[in-house]
Amino acid sequence: MSRDKKAPTLSDIAACAGVSPYTVSVVLNGSRSNTRVSSATRDRILEAAARLKYHPNAMARGLVRRRTHAIGVLYGVVGADVVITNAYSSGVLQGILSAAAEAGYCVTIYTDLWRGGQENVARYRDGRTDGILVVAPQTNSSIVPDLSSLGIFLAVVSSTGAPYGVPSVDVDDFQGGRLATQHLLELGHTRIAHLTGNLNMQSAPLRRDAYCAALRDAGVEVRPEYILETRYDGETVDAAVQALMRLPEPPTALFAGNDTIALAAMQTAQQLGLSIPEDLSLVGFDDTPAASLVTPSLSSVQQPLQQISAEATRLLIAQIEGETVAPDCRLLAPQLVVRHSTAPFRAR
Repeated sequence: MSRDKKAPTLSDIAACAGVSPYTVSVVLNGSRSNTRVSSATRDRILEAAARLKYHPNAMARGLVRRRTHAIGVLYGVVGADVVITNAYSSGVLQGILSAAAEAGYCVTIYTDLWRGGQENVARYRDGRTDGILVVAPQTNSSIVPDLSSLGIFLAVVSSTGAPYGVPSVDVDDFQGGRLATQHLLELGHTRIAHLTGNLNMQSAPLRRDAYCAALRDAGVEVRPEYILETRYDGETVDAAVQALMRLPEPPTALFAGNDTIALAAMQTAQQLGLSIPEDLSLVGFDDTPAASLVTPSLSSVQQPLQQISAEATRLLIAQIEGETVAPDCRLLAPQLVVRHSTAPFRAR
């Protein structure tokens, strides 16, 4: 077969069917028109298109219909280690892909860093996508308000977009933090520490505040030296755990801001000669696949990542399809998964 053989055009089909290219466009590309095409003519055009093996140009059809049937995904933090290997981000992406495929939409992942203001907004309104999902924007980021001001269809995952009139879906972080802390309290622990995630992420202060509220409700003193700020990527956990264990009264239990923090804390504690959970009970957050694979397996608060992102995707597509969507934040319930990293308090 010749490599320079050209794909059939609307004019080729028109010549084959004995009609005008305009009529062919009305039938095949859904052009907006008041032109009425008879069933016989429509069948003749479709038969000619099949005979010539015509395939419509998706981009051209998108220009005609002003719809690409593609949605964009913009992570609040971008990087190969964040989007590809990070358990949270990949879980979110699975839910997005599933819901988008179900609705007949493709997914484009934006990989450039957000610079704020009008510096790099052009690519987000150039028509390549019908709307954008913003995933876990930082609280000090302008992503959501800037994109909202452009009139782009938006939905937010793992944060709230309500102040900007944007629908969002998240786990109930406060309830999740309470579940984790109450579990440790019920096991008899009163010296419970908390390692937070990045405090510029909406989830971290909520989980910290829930920890404090659960302690107060149980009549247990909130000790500032037991609350240390770390990072969700686990980089600063080693120093934090060592500092906790040097205290005159080190904690007997630890609620970590996410599973990555919990697993890093487990490693440091074991290197210090501590036994998990006999010397230190640990609870994480997210219930990532690694939680059930480590020894001892990690108790963790499960957030339904795929359901969260799938629901946000459906809300975005509903807007694109012309439905009215309330700009509120839908919270899904967390669940505590108890494994082997927690045990009843045992006096040393």
